[in-house]
Amino acid sequence: MKQWLFMGGCDKRDLLLYTCKMMALDGSKVLLVDWTDGHMYRYLIKTGIEELAVTEYNGFDITWSTENAELAEYNYCLYDIGTATESINVQLEGEDRLVWISTPDRCELGRSIDWLRKICKQHPQFHGREIQPVFIRALDAIGSHAYTLDLLTELPLVWKEKMISIPWNEGNEEIRLSNEHTGMIRMKRITRAYKQALIELVRELTGWTRTAVRGVFRQAERRGA
Repeated sequence: MKQWLFMGGCDKRDLLLYTCKMMALDGSKVLLVDWTDGHMYRYLIKTGIEELAVTEYNGFDITWSTENAELAEYNYCLYDIGTATESINVQLEGEDRLVWISTPDRCELGRSIDWLRKICKQHPQFHGREIQPVFIRALDAIGSHAYTLDLLTELPLVWKEKMISIPWNEGNEEIRLSNEHTGMIRMKRITRAYKQALIELVRELTGWTRTAVRGVFRQAERRGA
């Protein structure tokens, strides 16, 4: 089993759901662990947290506690981790991946950095690990976001030089809301920029060729388009 940890104090559900769908369509068995602040995914699957053990959603499983799942059964385990999480009970292996996600919001950015600093202090297992930075709902006016990486250099992590950026777009927000209300994960109408960023992220995490990732993405577009 390979673990991908998506960390940060912003709402990143759409990115995680799209990624899970792509991995599941590749034939992998995928588990999404909801460690968000307040366990937000329970509202998507319309069940209370006390009832959420392991629930199937659009071809992959969601749970709020790894104690409820047989982790060995899964090819990929993706964690959506919010800043309310005081500790991370995950043993990292060589092929596991770390992803740090933020928006341009200065308060969200500061809170995420403070949390990540605390996690690195509490868990030496993170020291020296490579981590992929991702900006969501990015704005052209912010520029290259180099200032963001400058804030992160003090942490004992190895930051990938290329930051993946997903521009804000009203149409993407409409698709996200429609998906949430219908219980479907439709990806065909998201913007070209979002598609390219998502393909690049999955390619970075899996090590697959760009052609292979594009093939999986086309499957995702056709399913429930």
